[in-house]
Amino acid sequence: MEDNLFVMEGLDFFKRNWKKYIFGFILSLILIFGLFYYGMRSSQNEKSLNQDKNYTFSFILENKDGYIFSKNEMIKEIFASEYVKSHSESSPEDVIEAVTVTYTDNNGKMVVETPNKAIAESFYTFLEEASSRFFIDKRAYVLSEKVEMSKEKVFEGIGKKKIILYGLLLVIFTFVFGTILASVSEKRNKKISQKFTLKDSDEIIDVTILRKESNEEIQTKLTNLINNPPVNKIVVMKDQTYLDAGKLNDSVYVTDSLDKIETLTFVPELVIIICEKNSTEKIWFGYQKELAKNYSDKVNCIYI
Repeated sequence: MEDNLFVMEGLDFFKRNWKKYIFGFILSLILIFGLFYYGMRSSQNEKSLNQDKNYTFSFILENKDGYIFSKNEMIKEIFASEYVKSHSESSPEDVIEAVTVTYTDNNGKMVVETPNKAIAESFYTFLEEASSRFFIDKRAYVLSEKVEMSKEKVFEGIGKKKIILYGLLLVIFTFVFGTILASVSEKRNKKISQKFTLKDSDEIIDVTILRKESNEEIQTKLTNLINNPPVNKIVVMKDQTYLDAGKLNDSVYVTDSLDKIETLTFVPELVIIICEKNSTEKIWFGYQKELAKNYSDKVNCIYI
């Protein structure tokens, strides 16, 4: 029951603030686009350094089962170890540092770039001849007819992983921004619109589901709820539309504000503050909550 009320409260919160979540979605979309644009620009700027001096070609590498081999750093290291066998003046570290091998996951292509023409041509031959033991269970498909000078990068699309990442970020940012905007709006609302506002009460009895019933049925059920248990209590409700004072026990004192009580014929064991959703003011509730401490240590709230 409590879980259902919590879900209903959450759905009601969303219904009241759905425009805030739409605005949060727009903000998130702008932010995601900004992150994507910044990432693209940073990548382009990084790759454009010395681009006019780079030699490049592309290839696809598959394993024996026909699946794309995507470990670009591994293929670079293997080439470097093969290259230094015939070029003793170079070290594997120098070759690795001089070569960039980029893997694109949306088409499985690898692109080789290096400012050293000899290394580029040697890498090209290394893949074409496939004489290394590395190619025993693999096959390379060189897509370029020859080693060429680098050209301006063409946008090759967004990989699946990035699409999923951007999608998750969009959902998370929309929820965060929408909730922040909705919470600020709820805080500015002078009326109580959710039971979380009553969280400091000893017990919160949520009977908002009764609002679907007639006033007479609400009066009957609310009267039974107040009368039980039959202990001395003060009931505070600003608008007493849903109260039938004539049917309440003699141990119940009803008022629309605790500051109007002059004398009591009993010592109250409990103070009950009745709050109407979207009607009772937060200031009124806070004031009654403070006054209630003068009458009883136990303050309950009925949320209708």
